[in-house]
Amino acid sequence: MCRHLGIDPLGLLGSGALLATVPPAHVARVLGAWHRRGIDGQAIGHVARGRGVSAHRRGRRVRFPWTTEDEIIRVLA
Repeated sequence: MCRHLGIDPLGLLGSGALLATVPPAHVARVLGAWHRRGIDGQAIGHVARGRGVSAHRRGRRVRFPWTTEDEIIRVLA
């Protein structure tokens, strides 16, 4: 479906989502506060010095796509 609509699946991941960076010592507290308010959240990665923004796809490191507009809104507009 993503190929048909011209959407990068990694770009679609952030559509309507919040990506937050939280110091490791505070992750449990932040996730707990979100869960108490009915907001789902997960720790999905870490910040490393000098590596840029990347993700892993099929066992390879790839650059994480940056977009200025929401992928779903772009397709539906």
